[in-house]
Amino acid sequence: MKLDEDTGMDNRAMLICERARRAAIDKLKGISLGDADAIQPLKTLSDPEQQTEQMCLSSIDLISVSAVIVRGHRIITDESIPEPWRTRFSIASLGSTRLPEGSYERDWIKFNTLWRQEIIMVRAHRQAQAVILHTRASR
Repeated sequence: MKLDEDTGMDNRAMLICERARRAAIDKLKGISLGDADAIQPLKTLSDPEQQTEQMCLSSIDLISVSAVIVRGHRIITDESIPEPWRTRFSIASLGSTRLPEGSYERDWIKFNTLWRQEIIMVRAHRQAQAVILHTRASR
């Protein structure tokens, strides 16, 4: 079992955690803000997100990963992406075309943009649930 220096998690645990996070975010995308159906995906996101928010790079840092030119294409090598972002990008990019040397830079930029949008969506769902709980508590 190999522990990642940045996260302290073994690679298999990180993969399982990221798959669960990804599934929860995908569920939230189809749920209206304030809907009770958002409660379970938000619970799923709570533990892994709390762990990773404390130890992860910010989205701005993600953009600074350097591309290399391979056969005329701007490529992001897997080794240049720190964990847990490498695992997150790998899960989010399943099925994407890539070169053996790494992923296309445009896919990394798209991932980064979607990551920011997903964080905003998750926060909006959490705020909506907090408002509902506060409203119920003050009745």
